[in-house]
Amino acid sequence: MKKNPKFYPPEFKAKVVKEFIKKDKTQAEICSQYGITVKTLTRWHSEYLEGIDAIFTKGKVEKAHKEEVSEKQKALDEAYREIGSLTTQLNWLKKKCSEFGVKH
Repeated sequence: MKKNPKFYPPEFKAKVVKEFIKKDKTQAEICSQYGITVKTLTRWHSEYLEGIDAIFTKGKVEKAHKEEVSEKQKALDEAYREIGSLTTQLNWLKKKCSEFGVKH
């Protein structure tokens, strides 16, 4: 029968990897202390190394996202202004048509 994999919260993983990076204890000692396998610790450490770039690029990504949202908001505001202008023109034309007896 296949075992269900254990779930470890991100905080726990971070704690274990930080301890591994300190090099105060051996890999085997850390695995024994936290009840995980060497393979699991190695995978978590690899994930940490792969994701470390994101820490330093986070601000750039957020800035680009904010700029994109700002541009889209400006375009949306312009569209609403245009709709308002066209609605006003349409209402004016309907009124003039009624005044001159033209059916609309």
